[in-house]
Amino acid sequence: MPKFLTAILMCLTVLGCKEEVVVQKSTPTIKGVEYILTDTPNDTTITLTFSGEDNRYFGKVLNNYFGSYEMQDNGHLTLSGAASTMMAGPRDLMQLEQEYLIKLNKVREYKINEEILTLYLTDGQTLIYKKRKQ
Repeated sequence: MPKFLTAILMCLTVLGCKEEVVVQKSTPTIKGVEYILTDTPNDTTITLTFSGEDNRYFGKVLNNYFGSYEMQDNGHLTLSGAASTMMAGPRDLMQLEQEYLIKLNKVREYKINEEILTLYLTDGQTLIYKKRKQ
């Protein structure tokens, strides 16, 4: 009988050592990803990227633009120092670019949901971006 109990205990020990695989969900990041603003006039392409190497953001409307950001894990986001190159273009596109850069200075919060980035502005507006397909 002791050999029988020993065999059962050994089997239970082996079964108890089964390796458990834990799948961890990764938290989406906005850093190093290029986003395209949705719902723009005349299907204008407006891009936005947050550097993963330093606290800089950049993108393009008519001109290339850039600035610095401060991001916190709780979703707070501040964009500052927006500047751009100064190429001339169609008047309506230049106006759109200026309005967009002003909006970037009003960003205070962000949320990421898979491929959608939403920026919340202090005046209640939102800017919704979609991740650019590689």
